[in-house]
Amino acid sequence: MCDMNLENIENNSINTAFRKICAQYHSNSSEGVLRSMRSIFNRIMAYASEQYGVTYIKEKNENAVKEQAQIEVFTEDEQAKLIKAVYSGMDCNNLGIYICLSTGMRLGEICALRWEDIDMDRRTIKIARTVQRISIEGSTKKTALVTDLPKTFCSKREIPISDELFRLLNGINKKQGYILNGDRPLEPRTYEYRFEKLLTKAGISHRKFHILRHTFATNCVVNGVDIKALSELLGHSDVKITLNRYVHPTLDIKRNYINSIAGIYGQYRGQLPTLKE
Repeated sequence: MCDMNLENIENNSINTAFRKICAQYHSNSSEGVLRSMRSIFNRIMAYASEQYGVTYIKEKNENAVKEQAQIEVFTEDEQAKLIKAVYSGMDCNNLGIYICLSTGMRLGEICALRWEDIDMDRRTIKIARTVQRISIEGSTKKTALVTDLPKTFCSKREIPISDELFRLLNGINKKQGYILNGDRPLEPRTYEYRFEKLLTKAGISHRKFHILRHTFATNCVVNGVDIKALSELLGHSDVKITLNRYVHPTLDIKRNYINSIAGIYGQYRGQLPTLKE
């Protein structure tokens, strides 16, 4: 039986302390790391609320609206150019790009992906770890490349392999260690640099690596993939994240909806006498 008296903790002090921690790491940490910190904090406090009756204000991402506005995807023309560039020199680096475009995996997840995570019998990819460069405690300059569990519980997932990806994976002779870098995980910044070189080769303006994930998710939405299934494929902790971030119909989709309604009216019109001027 735990003898901690959490009921005596001042509610405001809990959130204040957490915000100070976030402020301390804000300049040296990516928004993804800060999101993970918020997620872990909220889970801990949810447990404290359930077990000890502690109340608190759930920490939200103050930049959520800004992030949604910045989401960008490759156009169909750019996707065609990218696929052509990938196939023109298919190696492990280009294979990794194709994997991300086909599964929505994050940069850290593909850099930490091992061959043993790919089940060729079941045709699935298991996301079991991620890699990221973080600041060393007590130092503002030194960093370390750290391999850890995925960012959230839901990020630890299994993704089906398409028939084409299965064919490409079967074509690789060496199948041991890390897919991108053999005996050790690849530095994410190194892979971002290689991605930029591939974009240059394809004649596409430079974008962040995360655009592959956004493009995959958007393609899924456009092709009618169930949102719950997409949320699980992306490793989101809540389907609301998927809805708010990716379910924004394009103008063409909206036009099709409008035309479908007009089609219904057309059927009604066919059942009525022709109106005379």
